Order: sequence, then C-alpha cells, then structure tokens
Amino acid sequence: MKKNFEILFIKFKLLIRTIVMYCYQKILGIDNEKIVFSSFSGKQYSDSGRVISEEIHHMNKNLKIVWLLDENSIKDKYNIIPEYVIKKKFCRHNFIKEISTAKVFVSNEHFKLIYKSKNQMFIDTWHGDRSFKKILYEASKNGKIPIPVYDDKVVDYCIAASSFGVERYRKAFRYNGKIICEGMPRNDALVNGDFNAKKIKEKLGIKNEKLLLFAPTFRDTNIDMQSVEIDFDKILKELSKDGSSWKLLLRKHPASKAITIKVDKNKLIDVNDYPDMADILKISDFLISDYSSSATDFALTKKPIILYIYDYDEYKNNCRDFCADPKEVGFIYANNQEELIDIIKTKKLSDYKKACISVNNYYQTNETGKSTKIICKKIMEFINDESSY
Repeated sequence: MKKNFEILFIKFKLLIRTIVMYCYQKILGIDNEKIVFSSFSGKQYSDSGRVISEEIHHMNKNLKIVWLLDENSIKDKYNIIPEYVIKKKFCRHNFIKEISTAKVFVSNEHFKLIYKSKNQMFIDTWHGDRSFKKILYEASKNGKIPIPVYDDKVVDYCIAASSFGVERYRKAFRYNGKIICEGMPRNDALVNGDFNAKKIKEKLGIKNEKLLLFAPTFRDTNIDMQSVEIDFDKILKELSKDGSSWKLLLRKHPASKAITIKVDKNKLIDVNDYPDMADILKISDFLISDYSSSATDFALTKKPIILYIYDYDEYKNNCRDFCADPKEVGFIYANNQEELIDIIKTKKLSDYKKACISVNNYYQTNETGKSTKIICKKIMEFINDESSY
C-alpha cells in the first residue's frame, strides 16, 4: 500500500512538472539559438555532451551553449569549461525552465516523463552502451518499473555504439524510437587518437610516469564506503620491472561516496574529482576495473585491461545480474589478488590486444570515430530548418 502511494506521488509530481514546462514554453517561447546540456544530473561537464557542445560551438559560434551544473562543477577546479559556456545551477527551477525553452536538449541520462513540443529536439547519449549490468526492465523481476524512463514522442534520437547497445535500448528501456548507431562521441578521440594527453596530464600534475588506472563500479550493497583488498604497491612494483616509472590513478564510481585501497601515497593520484572520465581513459596505460563499462570503452585502445572480479558471485546474486557476463565477453580477468599479479607477470601486450579485439567483436562494436560530426550535423540541420520554428 505504501509503495503504491509512493508511485502515485511520483507520477503526480511528474504531471505537475509537465504542466509547468508547458506553461513556461507558451509564456517564454523557444529560443531557437539555445542548446542545453546536462551530464549525470549536473555533476559533471563531461561525457558525450561535452564533445557535442564543443563541436557545435566550433560549427556556429553564435549559438548559446547552456550547461546545467551543480555548485562543485560550476567552480570548474580544473578549468576545462570553455568561456563561451553559459553555466546554470542545476536545480528544479532551472532544469524545467532551460529545457522548456531550449531548441535542443542533450543529456546522458534517462528522460522521465517531460513535455516537449514538435519544435524541439531531445537527444539521449546514454553512457552505458556496452555495460555488463542489467538495468530497468531487464533487472525487474516482474518485467515492470514504476515510471517509464523513455517516451518515443519525447526522445528524438538515442545514441549507440554497438548492436548490443541498440538491443539494450529496445529491451532495458523499451525504447522504440530512432537510434543513431555510429559510436559514442566521447570515444571518437580514443578511436582517432586526436587528443592532447600532455595537456590533460598537466592539469593533474602528472609528468612522464606511466599510469595504471583503477576504476571499479559501485556496489548496491555498499555505496557509502567501498574497500578493495588489492596490494597496489606489489602491482606497481611488478609493472616497474622493465625500468619504467608507474603511478596509480584512482577513480571511484560517482555513485560511491568513498573508496579505500592499499598503496603508497606517493604513488597515488586521486582523480575522483576530475570531471570527465573520458580524459582519464585517454592518458591511462593500463586499466584494472571490474563490472564498469569504462572497460569496454578502454578496449578501443587495445591497451592492457584486467577485470578484477573477486566478488563475482556476491555481485551477481546480491547486486546486479549480468546482461553480458564479464567472464564470457572476452576480457582477461582475475578472481583474486594472486591471479591478478600472476597475469601481470605472464601476459604480453599481444595477449591484451587480442582480448580487446574479442571484446569489441562480442559487442559488435561500431565506433566509427565520426559520431560527433554525424550528431552535430543533425542538430544543425534541425536548427536551420525553418519548418521547425
């Protein structure tokens, strides 16, 4: 009874929001030169939206590029947000007002029931194209979820980078609308190699060290404090046997409040507050992850990746079941620390490269390196189309 009441209350709030959005639009009108972006509910200037917004500005500098950002993101500690970006605080009022009056809205999250007129374009750049975990309808035991997250009449295009990703939209989201399957804009740079690694490293105070990235996902059963039993000092020592100098980049999932590991502080570079994970992947030489979709992005580089799945049974049974089993995708994986170190000792670069190719084949990956330009072209065509006014 209580649960039914909560669902009804959520639906009521969404209905009110839809009505308010309609009124905003009718009173203020649509700004045909405004494009609004949001990433992880305003927590970051990041992901595919960042790449799209920068390319759009390059194509037409007269357009208003608006980003909805929380207080920490607005501070822009690493100075990555361009001066032309109009920063708006991510709050209920600004969210409703800005997307109600935007010509185009781009987000990497699910679109819950919202109002959109035929003179607007909404694009979803969902960030988990080749993820391991079941979500929404796939994860539901009865095949139902309280609130549908996609409406084909609201979302004009969803962005995918694989046949697997397209299937997830259809099954996990039950979205039957248009999908552009040309790659994720955030990954274009990984495919093409056209990024300035030195510039990113300078922002993080990194010099010439090689970088091992540890980027685990969150655990539903332990979000507050995630503790991982890996002796990274041993791993870094093993990697350094060829004479190179290594440091560890630590990147927790945004849903995890904190994470603890064992490593010499002089060897640790905390990148948890750096806005864009895509930049971190660009500069990394080696990745250790678990059930995070960042591994499937990093596989595009064909650099070394190991999945450390020490809690496989616990995760599968008590956290999230898999739509793609990490033991079957093609990755090299370790069940415990001994296996992890043994893999680092014995595997060659060619072994990791072969594994990455297997992963990309498993997902039927279609990262063309041209996704950003394809999407931006559609946006510009829509903005310039007088019939959409």
